[in-house]
Amino acid sequence: MGQYLIISSLSQEVVLMNKRDNSLVTPKIRQARIATFAGFMMVGAMMYIWSTGVTAFREQLGLSGDAGDANFGIIAFGIGLGSAAGSFLVGRFLDIFGSKRVIYITAIAYPLSILPMGYATSVNFAVGCGVVLGLLRGAIDTAFNTHGVQVERHYRRPIMSAFHAFYSLGGFLL
Repeated sequence: MGQYLIISSLSQEVVLMNKRDNSLVTPKIRQARIATFAGFMMVGAMMYIWSTGVTAFREQLGLSGDAGDANFGIIAFGIGLGSAAGSFLVGRFLDIFGSKRVIYITAIAYPLSILPMGYATSVNFAVGCGVVLGLLRGAIDTAFNTHGVQVERHYRRPIMSAFHAFYSLGGFLL
């Protein structure tokens, strides 16, 4: 298996030991790594979906000229405010439920949260939708980074930059 040496454990689970750094990699840890890559890719794809739809979104709401710029700025501020709040508020849920459970919920809710933006007919509704979108964006970002740190600890070598590369890849592939 190249750089890995197969060792057995008492639980009869196949464990791979990396010959370079003696880290132990079980199939569950490998699955967690793959899932974390996929999660970062999904979050990157969602950012791409939003950013490429901004022009159509502005037209849908009739946001043009200086007033349109100001109103769009308020919507964007709502998303940013929600994202910052979500990043901080999710910490308690991560402590109680763990990153895996939080990711299950936010990985479903975050992509769905962009849908109401497509039906927005007023700036006020769009701001409300933007705050919810931002809350979930901040929550899923923090949850995936927390999960990435946990996976990285099992590998005993830096792999977080690879997770972040998949964020960019998500936008690129979409």
